[in-house]
Amino acid sequence: MKPRKFQSYVDMQVQHQKDIEAIPMSFVFSCRNKEDADKQIIADLKVNDMSEVTRFKYGGYVRKADLKTFDDIWKLHDEEYELFLKDSEENLVNAIINEMCNHEYGYTLDPQDTLMALGKNKDDLFNDPMFAKAWAKAKNRVLSE
Repeated sequence: MKPRKFQSYVDMQVQHQKDIEAIPMSFVFSCRNKEDADKQIIADLKVNDMSEVTRFKYGGYVRKADLKTFDDIWKLHDEEYELFLKDSEENLVNAIINEMCNHEYGYTLDPQDTLMALGKNKDDLFNDPMFAKAWAKAKNRVLSE
């Protein structure tokens, strides 16, 4: 799959969500036993039996026939995310602002959740000059609003 270009961080997030929702998945959290769980998975995925299903690392189930597509989508999303953030400083600033707002940075002034959402940590604020500069711009915008 070829990486797509996005106008904004939110546009990318929305498209990524649509991509994931297009792949049939099943999650079984409240089943009493394995038999009930298997029945739910088979119904959710519209398969004949559990031999057509595989579990993925986040605790959900997908059809084996969809596994390559599922893996490819995650790889594509990772690539698009990296390309988007590296495309321009403004893209990075907007992504930081979006996550600051999502994680109430303006109220808490605690960067931890925002950094985690961006796949970063506090060391990146000191060791990655481009990220540190974008963080400072985003912080100023969020705190001035």
